[in-house]
Amino acid sequence: MAENQPLRDALIGTRTQALAFEHLDMRRRLRLRAFVGLCMPLVFETLHAEVGLFALRRRGYAPVSFYLDFTAGEAALAPGSTLALDYAIRLARSAPEGAGASGAGRLMFVSQIDLRAAAPESDAGAQSDAGAERPTVPAGSARIVHVLTRPAARAGEHRVETVPEELRGLKEHRWEEPLPSLASLERAPDGYAPLEAGPWAESQDVWGLPNTDVNQHVNVKEYVMGAENQFTRLLHGAGLPVAGHRIARARLLLRKPFFAGQTYALRAALYRRNAHTRMHAGFYLLDAAQPAPRASSFVVCDGVLEGAARAGR
Repeated sequence: MAENQPLRDALIGTRTQALAFEHLDMRRRLRLRAFVGLCMPLVFETLHAEVGLFALRRRGYAPVSFYLDFTAGEAALAPGSTLALDYAIRLARSAPEGAGASGAGRLMFVSQIDLRAAAPESDAGAQSDAGAERPTVPAGSARIVHVLTRPAARAGEHRVETVPEELRGLKEHRWEEPLPSLASLERAPDGYAPLEAGPWAESQDVWGLPNTDVNQHVNVKEYVMGAENQFTRLLHGAGLPVAGHRIARARLLLRKPFFAGQTYALRAALYRRNAHTRMHAGFYLLDAAQPAPRASSFVVCDGVLEGAARAGR
C-alpha cells in the first residue's frame, strides 16, 4: 500500500445473477442450502480479486469458515429473475478471549450480504422478469465469518494476530460482541417449550467422498442440508405438519472439520412457541461408536408453522 493512502473501510459491491430453479422451494422462497452456493463463492472471489488471496495462500494463510448466519426472505420469487447480492466484506479483530484476557484477538473477515430480487408479476406462473423493470423485494441476508489462520503451521502457531502485508490496505474493525460459541448456541431458547420427537432426535451416519470438496474435508453445504433435513425429521416425530413449515434462519458454528470416512452422530432437540419453532442440532465425531463430548459443528435453525399448520392440522 502506498504511504498515506487511505485505508479501505470494506470491500463493497453488488453482484447479479439469475435465480435458478434449484434455489427455490415449492413456495418459491430461497432454500437455506442455496445460500452456500450463492454467497460463499462471492466472498472468496472478491478476496482473490481485491486483496490477493492467492498470494496469502502461498504464504500459508487461509480464511477458514467459522460462523454462518443465513436468513431467508418471506417473499415468493420467480425462477429466471435477477438476484442482486449487495455485499460488504470487512477485516475485523475479535476481543481477547476469556475473563481478564489481554493481547491481540483473532483476525477475521466478516461478510454481510443482502439479497434482493425482482418481485414476480403474480403469485402463480411467473417464470422470469423478461427484462421488465419491477421493484425488488428482500430475498434474504447472510452474515459470514471467516477466521484467518495458518492451517499447515506447527501446533500453537495456527492463530494469526499480525495483519499480513496483503491486508494492510484494509481498515481493521473491532468485533465488539462475543464470538459465537457452543455455550451460547446450545442454550435453550426463552419462552419455547421442548417437544418430544422420539427416535428421530438422534441418528448415526458416515461422510463419503461426495460430501467433500477440494479443501479435502466435508463441504459447508452438507451441514446446512443435514440441518434442514433433520428439522423436518423432528417435526414429523413430534406430529407437526412438515409441508407448511418454513425454515427461516440457520446459524452454523464450525469448530472442527469432518473428513471422508469419518462416522458421526447427529443429535437434535426441537422447541416450539406458538407458530415459531427452533431446532438445535450437533454433529458429533464418533470414536468406537461413542460420540465425542463436544459437537464438531452445531446448528440452530428457526422456523415458522404457516397457514393451516398453525391450526395444528
